Amino acid sequence: LLGELERAEQECGGLSDAAYQRSGDWLEKAAAGGSLAAQLYYAADPAQIFGSQADMLRQPDRVKDYKSKAMSYLSVASSNGSIDATLGLANAYWAGVLVDADPVRSYAYYYAVSSVDANLVPRRRMNDLAGGLSSQQLGDAISQGRKIYEQCCK
Repeated sequence: LLGELERAEQECGGLSDAAYQRSGDWLEKAAAGGSLAAQLYYAADPAQIFGSQADMLRQPDRVKDYKSKAMSYLSVASSNGSIDATLGLANAYWAGVLVDADPVRSYAYYYAVSSVDANLVPRRRMNDLAGGLSSQQLGDAISQGRKIYEQCCK
């Protein structure tokens, strides 16, 4: 992933200001074309697509479409083994911006990532999430996390 981003930075270093203004269009095309780096960046940085928050407020239908695409990119990339995407899903369900907040699902995705490398997960966030879940919910989250790990990360 880093190599792909570095290569893109080198290739795009001489772009004009007008080309930079259309960078969101290029990002959307690259994400739709299957570039993992573009899909992760697309999901992480809506400002590249919309510009300002005011621009987002003026385009509620486009924002809804963006959220759906972002979650789809993260889900597919996670299923294909991307730990970054799996962590992105954990964060999405924690923050409640791309989708409604869901502490059980958030914990499940964090659990899957921590099964790969515990250092990749904000331990305090996991502890805070766990503290807000019933024992039944925590058990469900761990069970879901194991399934996610099996599908994405093993």
